[in-house]
Amino acid sequence: MIKYIVRIIIIMCCSLVSCNGIREQQETFVSLIGQEIHVPSNLDVRIQQAVLDYIPRGRDYTMIAYIDSSGCTSCRMKLPIWNSVINELKSYENVDVDFIMILNTTEKREIDYMLKRDSFLYPVVLDPDGSFRDENLLPKDNSLHTFLLDCENKIVAVGNPAFNPKIRDVYRKIISSGAKSMDARPGLYCEASVPIGVVCAEDTIEQIVSLQNKGDRIMTIREIIPSSNSLNVVWKDDTIAPYDDLTMILQITSDSRQGSFVSYADIFYNECDIPDRIAINGYTK
Repeated sequence: MIKYIVRIIIIMCCSLVSCNGIREQQETFVSLIGQEIHVPSNLDVRIQQAVLDYIPRGRDYTMIAYIDSSGCTSCRMKLPIWNSVINELKSYENVDVDFIMILNTTEKREIDYMLKRDSFLYPVVLDPDGSFRDENLLPKDNSLHTFLLDCENKIVAVGNPAFNPKIRDVYRKIISSGAKSMDARPGLYCEASVPIGVVCAEDTIEQIVSLQNKGDRIMTIREIIPSSNSLNVVWKDDTIAPYDDLTMILQITSDSRQGSFVSYADIFYNECDIPDRIAINGYTK
């Protein structure tokens, strides 16, 4: 079964490449599938200004985006799009998905500004010496410098989903295989996954999230059920008028263990059987 899935992945990704009619690029892609990716241990992983004790291994899937120093590094980061992509792909139930962006640049001040400006709360590495590129013998083609890895850090898909929606579909199909998605919504909208960045162990923080009723009928909250005792949800009104919104406060107590974490809150309505779900994700240092 696993070999069958891998073959399907290769066919899907190669079809995206072959549309460009570049045989050499397609052959390079095929050679990358199954290759193990290493993140050098001498590189500092951080979220904005906070340095993490982070090892990108053991997750069900890890996305790694490497951006070299050729051209405009900041232009190719595409942080707002990555925020959307990561939030969606981290919203699948029972699948642990992580992300790390590795930047071959010396422009620390500019990068810090962009991370803060775009509220990017996922791991980033500054690699001015190109250690990641050298250790993994990356191909020359920049379009083949973004990878989806399995739990053993082996490549299962190649391509940048922030630049190509078809690649995004491939990543989505792989990650959602066998998982429960949160696409079936009852007409309301809430952010599927909300990043909160780095927190200290056993700290309690608050995050404000809005529900917006995009339908033409009143929606009534019957109950909001958190996935664990570490998450509490506070809201004032049970009804949301058409085209109106409701503000909720999420109170999250981080785990005592270091590493990434995720908590869920299911929102049930009287008017439908399918709940909304909000996933809160972050990193404990």
